[in-house]
Amino acid sequence: MYYVRRLILIGIGVLLIACTNGANQQGGCAGPQPVVQNACTIQVTLTQADAAYTSDIYLNGLKPDLLISDSIHNVGKIARRNYDGKSDLNFFIKVFRTSNSTYKVYSNSVWATATQVDATTEIIAFEDNPTLSSDRDYNDAVINVQKVGCGGTTPTPVPVITSTPTPNATEAQLYTYNITTKDLNGGALSVASTDTCGGTVVNNGDGTGTYSFTVAGPTPPSSCVVGVQAGATIQTTAISITPVDDPPVFITAPPASATEDQLYTYSIATTDPDGGANALIVTAADTCGGTVVDNGDGTGTYTVTVAGPTPPPTCNVGVRAGATAQTTTISITPFDDPAVFTSAPPPSATEDQLYTYSIVTADPDGGADVLSVTSADTCGGTAVDNGDGTGTYTVTVSGPTPPSTCVVGIQAGATAQTTTISVIAVDDPPVFITAPPESATEDQLYTYSIITDDPDGGADVLSVTSADTCGGTIVDNGDGSGTYTVIIAGPTPPPSCIVSVQAGATTQTTTISITPFDDPAVFTSVPPPSVTEDELYTYNITANDPDGGSNLMVASTDTCGGTIVDNGDGTGTYTVAGMEPPGGGATYSCTVPVTLTDANQGYTSDLYLDGASPLLLISNTRDNVGATSQLSYDGISALKFFIHVYPTYGSPIGYTGDTYNVFSDTIWAKVTTSDNNTTVAFEDIPDPDTSDLDYNDVVFNFDTSACSSRPLFVVGSCVVGVQAGSTVQTTTIQILDK
Repeated sequence: MYYVRRLILIGIGVLLIACTNGANQQGGCAGPQPVVQNACTIQVTLTQADAAYTSDIYLNGLKPDLLISDSIHNVGKIARRNYDGKSDLNFFIKVFRTSNSTYKVYSNSVWATATQVDATTEIIAFEDNPTLSSDRDYNDAVINVQKVGCGGTTPTPVPVITSTPTPNATEAQLYTYNITTKDLNGGALSVASTDTCGGTVVNNGDGTGTYSFTVAGPTPPSSCVVGVQAGATIQTTAISITPVDDPPVFITAPPASATEDQLYTYSIATTDPDGGANALIVTAADTCGGTVVDNGDGTGTYTVTVAGPTPPPTCNVGVRAGATAQTTTISITPFDDPAVFTSAPPPSATEDQLYTYSIVTADPDGGADVLSVTSADTCGGTAVDNGDGTGTYTVTVSGPTPPSTCVVGIQAGATAQTTTISVIAVDDPPVFITAPPESATEDQLYTYSIITDDPDGGADVLSVTSADTCGGTIVDNGDGSGTYTVIIAGPTPPPSCIVSVQAGATTQTTTISITPFDDPAVFTSVPPPSVTEDELYTYNITANDPDGGSNLMVASTDTCGGTIVDNGDGTGTYTVAGMEPPGGGATYSCTVPVTLTDANQGYTSDLYLDGASPLLLISNTRDNVGATSQLSYDGISALKFFIHVYPTYGSPIGYTGDTYNVFSDTIWAKVTTSDNNTTVAFEDIPDPDTSDLDYNDVVFNFDTSACSSRPLFVVGSCVVGVQAGSTVQTTTIQILDK
């Protein structure tokens, strides 16, 4: 419960103080509860600030805590404070109107709103001028309060709108507002529910966008509200609208002629797009000498009597409505006793049908006056003069949108007959100006963009008729256009179907063909990812063809060189015998140190690694005890060594020549292995007498610890390529060291 503590008037502002934790015994606020350090925190983000006044954001308590200063220049700034996770939170803004006029507005007063977004987030919007109730739009200072770590929740960054709308729009002109945001992170950018301008937003997807609208005339409102939303952040800004002064328009024209000594009358009618009525006056260009009676509603009457005995052949009718002048030259007919019409036009005509008026006149002066169509005629008719005072007036008032009335204007001599007749409109049916595409493809979207034209104007409702067998639906755009769509499902569609749509009373029915679609096979198995070199590689293939009948084969993408056995039922076996890496593959190598630890002082010898091309490791063993040689080793091959001996006296029994070799795999050598260290000791005299086998003539060891962690080595790769019908499965597999 909130307890109002006091109401204080400061300058022109109002200070409202409210308690969120109840009142103490002295009637004051109990203040916020003690904060449990590091229990959780609150994160306060300033998302919007009014450009009129600046303010500071505080957390209220026994000692108010300044969170964010200078709100106008710090939109997007974040403040964090420790929080015990349960105490009520009360905030206030300190508003600076002038250097000596400040006041505070609290979040628990009527001058602020609080909106709970979710369990951890609340949006608080302040009014910075509590004395101006008409401007209570709650957008002057807006903060987002999030609880962090209180119950295991982690808030997401609060979007901030960093741009400001242009404050003024002009009638009938495009208004554009380029929106920029912070921390939107791909979220929605849209028109807010507070928007009254009727704008739209184009979201660029990068935290920016464009809001636009056009204020229609002729009488726009004086202001409207631009409302945009970025995520949960709403920006609401009132803008003014500047009207444009549209000039009035004359919708009538003066009669083309006047007759000497007879009253000439011109019934004036004007319209002002901005509303109201402009004053009607005679302009300086008027030479007929007429006057105007202004009815005060945009209509009036111009009258003049052109006196004889010798009137001019023409004069100018000049009238003005506001800033618009109308000047018309009319002819003046000398006086003659006018003919008299003894017939009257039929009172109505029907759109697109022949209208006929049989004219009959009588001339008091005798004879027959010429019959003609006057300039006052607005029906667009023609007259056939029989030469005896009679004739025929005919016209066909064309559609599709004829006027509700028109004027039949006939003249006989000096006498004009002007009659307004009604025009009966005929409902012209709409016309399809598009045709459906001739064919659809199975399982693919078929789209028909419909365009119709209603000669009478407007837009007829688009719908699917009962004759439609394709099963489509229509989206009606409301402007005589729309979209018919359908997906004709497989696997065995019919060869054709009927697209049938209706616009008003007009139906369009079209039979289209359906092209079957070859549904590709789908592999439901995956090749084994690796094989050991020289071993058989086997892949058991399974594939599903919705249409049936796809053969299995080796694809052109295959580089492993496999073959396929097709079982004929969507399964088969791909094999490669004795898989070898391309180009021999890669090899593994580690370095083994070979160290000479002892040598007989009688003979000398050289130490070799045996092979197709023996490798000399240490020469002159007698003089090089302690020497070390580095040996490159693959970690798994068997090693064989020998010493090449140079005796100082004859060769031992069984040997000829000055030198001989003693190998490590004979009884004349002793091999001892402990962990990764191997010692080889040679006898340098391989005599059948084995009494001297003390194995100390040449002794060396080699350490293979560097090769002890030899990995499963990838020596190459190749591509397993298999094909089921038109579907190719390509998989790269690894070839592992044997």
